[in-house]
Amino acid sequence: MQLAAGSGGFRVREARTAADIERALAFRSAVFRRGAPDRDRFDALCRHLIVEDAGSGETVACLRLRVFARSGEVADCYAGTAYDLSALATSGLRAAELGRLAIAQGQPVAEIARLALGAVTRLVDALGVELVFGCVSVAGIDPVPFAASLVQNRVPLAPPHWAPAPRSPERLMLAGLPVGTRAMALPPLLRTYLAMGARVGDHVVVDRDLGTVHVLAGLETGEVPAARAASLRALAALPETGDGGTRG
Repeated sequence: MQLAAGSGGFRVREARTAADIERALAFRSAVFRRGAPDRDRFDALCRHLIVEDAGSGETVACLRLRVFARSGEVADCYAGTAYDLSALATSGLRAAELGRLAIAQGQPVAEIARLALGAVTRLVDALGVELVFGCVSVAGIDPVPFAASLVQNRVPLAPPHWAPAPRSPERLMLAGLPVGTRAMALPPLLRTYLAMGARVGDHVVVDRDLGTVHVLAGLETGEVPAARAASLRALAALPETGDGGTRG
């Protein structure tokens, strides 16, 4: 089922068959681990999305979405291995975890991320999700430049009712970071999330397994600016075929 199509020649569809899912996981492994397996026990609980070149059908990105039936279930999720999500688990919010976004090198990150979010918006609307959250990572295991970029750009912090608490022993709190600390540019994916009203946790975590550092970001769907929401829904407004699929 195609979920969104953009003007840049890309389309997003949900992986429905075992072959589709295997294709997504193989692509993710190639991007994140140079072909070594990148799989975990959460894959079986997620909906997997594939972004393709509309002309060639080549996979250019993939991601996964897990929608929780009850907020209490979020304690056992991918992000929950690095962050204490107790507040979210007791918030009563209908939540979904968006993650493992892998984009092929040389592809337009912001454009693909926006198209993927259009597809996610379609699913979120249909399932009544109130909060979408996930880890946003950058390459490298030095947390200081990323943390400094969050502080210096005054990225808004998550509210107490769902904010993550520290869990990982290898972390850097944003509070108290010295003024003038060298900072990197905010990654395009995070900028895209922030433009929609996302907020982040108060610390950055080091992931030595993947060679990255990340922060937990969350977006309450009711806080997305109306113009942004309309734009994302327009991306996902595809004509339906008579058999329940979509054209394109």
